[in-house]
Amino acid sequence: YVCAQVRLRMPEAIDAQIEIGQCRIDPLLARIEAIDLRVTPNGSESPILVADLARISLLGLYWGGIAFDEISVVRPRVTIDLKASTTGPVSAECWLSALARVRVADLEVTDGWLRINAVDGRALQIEGIEFQSSIKRRLADLTLRARSGFVVSGVDQVQNLGRTNMEATVDSAARTIDLQRFETNLERVAVTLS
Repeated sequence: YVCAQVRLRMPEAIDAQIEIGQCRIDPLLARIEAIDLRVTPNGSESPILVADLARISLLGLYWGGIAFDEISVVRPRVTIDLKASTTGPVSAECWLSALARVRVADLEVTDGWLRINAVDGRALQIEGIEFQSSIKRRLADLTLRARSGFVVSGVDQVQNLGRTNMEATVDSAARTIDLQRFETNLERVAVTLS
C-alpha cells in the first residue's frame, strides 16, 4: 500500500513521472527502498534522474505536496538538457517552485553524477558528487562536494574541473540562490567565491 501511494502521489508533487523497478518496505526503519528509480519530467521523453537505489522515509502527504523525513540516493545520474527547453514552449513556472511542494528533512546523495547540456554544444559534467540538503517549506540549505568533472565551452574547448565544494541556500518563494561558498579548480586555476 505504501509503495503504491508513493507511486500515485509523488508524480503530482514533483510534476514528473516516476518509475521504480522494485519497491521494498523496511518496517524496522519505517523506510521505503526504491531500486532502479527513474524520474522523467512531464512532457519529456528522457529521464532527468536515474538512480540505482533510493531510501525514502515518508513523513506525510499533504494537499499538492509530499514531506519526507529522509531521502538517501545512491549513484544517481542527473541529466539536465537546457537545449530542449529553448526549442519548445517556455514554462512560466520556475523549477524552484517544485521546492514548495516537496519537504525533505534530510537529503543525501552518494557518488552522484550531473550533466548539464546547454546551447551551442556547451556543457558541464560533475562526477563523484556527495550532497547534503535540508528542504523546508521555502528554504533549502545545500552542501555539495564533487571529485572531478569538466566544462565544455565550445567546439574542442574542454577544461577539466578538480575538486569542487559549494554551500548555498535556495529560497523558492523569492526564487533566489544565496551562495555562501564556492571553490573549484579549473585547469590549474583555483576559483573561490564567498
